[in-house]
Amino acid sequence: MRGGIKLGKIIGIPIRLDYSWFIIFGLISFSLSFQFSAPPSTPITEALLLGLFTTLLFFGSVLLHELAHSYVAIHRGLPVAGITLFVFGGVSLLEEEPKSPRVEFQMAVVGPLTSLLIAILLFPVAHFLLPYQSQSWKVVTFLWEINLALGIFNLLPGFPLDGGRILRSIVWYFTGSLHKATRAASSSGQAFGYLLIAMGIINFFRGGEFMMNGIWYAFIGWFLLNAAQQAYQQLLARETFFGVRIAQLPLSPILDIQPDMSVQAFVDEYLLRHSENLFPILVGGEFIGAVGLKEVQELARDRWATTAVKDIARHTCENDVIDDNGEAWEAVQRLGHNECECLFVMHEQQLQGVLTRANLVNWIRTRRGLGIIQ
Repeated sequence: MRGGIKLGKIIGIPIRLDYSWFIIFGLISFSLSFQFSAPPSTPITEALLLGLFTTLLFFGSVLLHELAHSYVAIHRGLPVAGITLFVFGGVSLLEEEPKSPRVEFQMAVVGPLTSLLIAILLFPVAHFLLPYQSQSWKVVTFLWEINLALGIFNLLPGFPLDGGRILRSIVWYFTGSLHKATRAASSSGQAFGYLLIAMGIINFFRGGEFMMNGIWYAFIGWFLLNAAQQAYQQLLARETFFGVRIAQLPLSPILDIQPDMSVQAFVDEYLLRHSENLFPILVGGEFIGAVGLKEVQELARDRWATTAVKDIARHTCENDVIDDNGEAWEAVQRLGHNECECLFVMHEQQLQGVLTRANLVNWIRTRRGLGIIQ
């Protein structure tokens, strides 16, 4: 979930909006506008603006919830790739797993506590400072109620909810095994997922005012079920690559692409005949850049025959290359990002080969076939 719209940075943490966020933003704004339209004398423009304003404040509180997670993570030595707001709320993207159950617990519990603190602070404002049923009272009441619900819901012991991470930290602490802890938290998360889906189906068939709630229960349950399953699969993958160096992985060979060859020849001889979408360019044995489908697409077709490959090759950056002495798990994480097509593996400034997702899949498949891993 690293795509979407970049909003900027807060305390050095990149903030993004996933495109799915606009769905929930629109639904909540529209629903709140109906509440603000009472009494009937309220202008529709005022109701719509209040709905938009309140929804923005709500997602501001969601962002504070995630910033609390990220702040603790950073101060415990865990790099944070960013925060993404999406259809089911928000998520802090950690580049590493917590190093101890204590860090896991601290990082998980601070999010719900932040939401509950917001609710506690807003409750007296609504009940003692604002006129009952006024528009401002409705705004603050919605915010304290939704933050209370958010805090309590996130404490449910189902991974990847914060409560599931708290459960994982407790099991990890008593067993000393992150694997057992993740399996327990993932199983709990899947159970909650199935429960919410079942509740959603029941409410949907009850019809009437229960139908929309049923749809939301089912969607949230489906999300929890998939996220819990993926979390466990990711742990298994990490254990598979534990202790493995990049030099031990299979690499795609370096093809002899002449820098002066035409783009048309490159397309005919390489791009259409190989599964890769990105190819390294070497001059005198020195790695100078890469060319692939994207670069060809950006060049007008009538110029393919007269343009040399080296003229459209892109310069590689630090994220494109990796040392063969590095850990394989780092390569797995980087290739897991949508923006990363492949990695150019180097040894003492010399290109050794190209590492792709297909290489990783084949490596796992071979080891499973030989019975080395399950």
